[in-house]
Amino acid sequence: MKRLFIFGGALLFLWGSLMGQEIRITGTVTDASDGSTLPGVTVVVKGTSHGTITDIDGQYELSADANATLTFSYIGMRTAEEAVNGRNIINVSLHSQAVGLDEIVVVAYGTQQKRNVIGSLSGISSSDFEDIPMVSFESALQGRTPGLTMSSSSRAGEANAIRIRGTSSISASSQPLYVIDGVPQGDYIMGYTGNNAQMTPLSTIDPNDIESIQVLKDAAAAALYGSRASNGVILITTKRGKANTLNINFTSQFGIQQATNTLDVMSGPEYTEFMNEAYYYAFGVENLLGDPANAIDTRWIDETFRTGYMQDYSLSASGGTDQTQFYAALSLKDEEGYTLYNDFNRINARLNLDHKVSDNLSF
Repeated sequence: MKRLFIFGGALLFLWGSLMGQEIRITGTVTDASDGSTLPGVTVVVKGTSHGTITDIDGQYELSADANATLTFSYIGMRTAEEAVNGRNIINVSLHSQAVGLDEIVVVAYGTQQKRNVIGSLSGISSSDFEDIPMVSFESALQGRTPGLTMSSSSRAGEANAIRIRGTSSISASSQPLYVIDGVPQGDYIMGYTGNNAQMTPLSTIDPNDIESIQVLKDAAAAALYGSRASNGVILITTKRGKANTLNINFTSQFGIQQATNTLDVMSGPEYTEFMNEAYYYAFGVENLLGDPANAIDTRWIDETFRTGYMQDYSLSASGGTDQTQFYAALSLKDEEGYTLYNDFNRINARLNLDHKVSDNLSF
């Protein structure tokens, strides 16, 4: 029994001596999806600054303690750790790192990681304005986007004046560039809104169809869209269907609008009596405007203002399969302003259809 204890103690001593020594470690790093080698992978002994990178063939070589842990990191891949445990050959397969949806933004003709444009990008999602009654989506941006100011008109359906980082030109337009689902929109057009007000093409979009709104500012906008983006860019992404789902939504809104804080003006007889007294004391002329009792009494504020209303109805359906997804919507907007001849009416229909023919072809 005594010899057995001595033999066991010797083994533990030898194992401890081995684990305290540095050993030479080699290996190959590959992509778990296809088995291809990965050059430029950073291999570091955990807790130290000692490390190396893989060569063009994905191979590495370094010295480390027999009981150390190696960390393997690569852009776009999940970081992996491997305990050495006295091994001289350690091969590792790295898996792709899935990027969250909130880390990807749509810019120009593709996408960028959010960290690349975070200083010049701000935006809102559909959940931020889905319960807000509005004719055009620009109203949702006010007060939610740094560096953006908006001057709205009281006329129904009229284009809002949006400025990003202030006015950029004295004679030219300072309106930003609008891009809807990757398609740049033209300048303002004249459209009939019931009062011949200037109408923007964006007024034809139902806010319920918008998935997200992003605002590009500064040099990031110009780098992507050139001189057209000198006033900034507003990127609009509409809703699309999701695979293996079926959603049907119906929303309705109704409200009234009235003029507030109107002026308390004199009636016809009061005005006539006031003017007669003014001319009498100033020029000695009596009853210049006649008998106040015979004066016409018209309250022009009542003839100009009215109780207006706004009603909005929207019906949408979305869903699909792994191969085909759709989003279809139909909406009605009817607004009667609180002033005469101030109306806006819109019937809007939209269909977004995505179909995957094969792994290499989709539309």
